[in-house]
Amino acid sequence: MMFYKFIRYDLMYGLLYRWRAYALTFLLFTLSCSPMISLHHRASQTFVNLPSFTYGDHILYLFAGMNPSSGERFFLPTLWIFVILLFLYLTLYYPYRELMGFGKQMIVLSQRRVYWWISKCVWAVSSAFLYSVVLVAAALLFAYFTGAESCFAVSELFPSFLPFAADSLHAYPWNLFSFFAAVPFVFMLLGLLELLLSLILRPIFSFVIVSAYVLLGTYFKFPVFIGNFAMAARSEVFVSDGFSPSTGILICCFGSVITICAGWLYFRRMDIMSTEH
Repeated sequence: MMFYKFIRYDLMYGLLYRWRAYALTFLLFTLSCSPMISLHHRASQTFVNLPSFTYGDHILYLFAGMNPSSGERFFLPTLWIFVILLFLYLTLYYPYRELMGFGKQMIVLSQRRVYWWISKCVWAVSSAFLYSVVLVAAALLFAYFTGAESCFAVSELFPSFLPFAADSLHAYPWNLFSFFAAVPFVFMLLGLLELLLSLILRPIFSFVIVSAYVLLGTYFKFPVFIGNFAMAARSEVFVSDGFSPSTGILICCFGSVITICAGWLYFRRMDIMSTEH
């Protein structure tokens, strides 16, 4: 019974009572889709009778990332980086502040540190999936009010307007859902890594380390940088030299289990009675 109280508390105070943060996130990403209007306008000047972008195009826009063709100049995918870093910031301080406050009392009363740790892991996983839903909802709302075609398929010409490697692009059509299936799992592992590091270090150092890891992944196209699996331009769904979403899900699940176990081994010996760690 006590274990469920931990989980209920975290889902309530770590998610439901933070609805303003997620509402602001929803608003930010709704506005982040606004360049789609000018993008369609410019594209219609090149392609005659260009159809409206689809709902799927708007979702893809947020997670496009970049994968330049050989010989092209590298540039940072700023929107994609913003999507990832905002999630890391939203989930940064709650576990630490809760541990330094009421969470410490709950641990003392229950005499079960494992309850607190597992509950925070459940919260981190839930945050990852909720954040993914908020992003998709924001893209769909913007698409609806701008008259996008009510279709989740990616339109045939849309990847040509994004920094995709044209020389390795698969033939149309593409399965957007196959790519997006891996995205919440990437958020999940990043959130758990940040949670673990915020216990070992301080939250701000945890944020810096995980953010640096994400940024390195934009330069290095290796599966060890799991952000690559949340980048459409580097997914095998779209390009021949991309990463498999199913492989990404397996790596993220395995990495999450390792992170949860490592966190428990550390937390069971952590001095939580000091006023500040």
